[in-house]
Amino acid sequence: MGIDDTEFPSHLTLASPLDLNRVMDQARLDQGFMHRVITVLEECGVDDRTDEENALLEWARSFQRRQPGDAED
Repeated sequence: MGIDDTEFPSHLTLASPLDLNRVMDQARLDQGFMHRVITVLEECGVDDRTDEENALLEWARSFQRRQPGDAED
């Protein structure tokens, strides 16, 4: 069962390191979720993202680039 647009917040709220770890764990397992994390964070805009969100976005982009066959060229 995936997460659709109605279940995914328009702005990630990471209240604790545990929340960040849960998002990262889910993103590793589900490419659709990974794509949605990236999309939501990019839509926030650089000025509206927290330091944690910026770090998560960079991690997600890096992780996605390392996945074989998932490049969006």
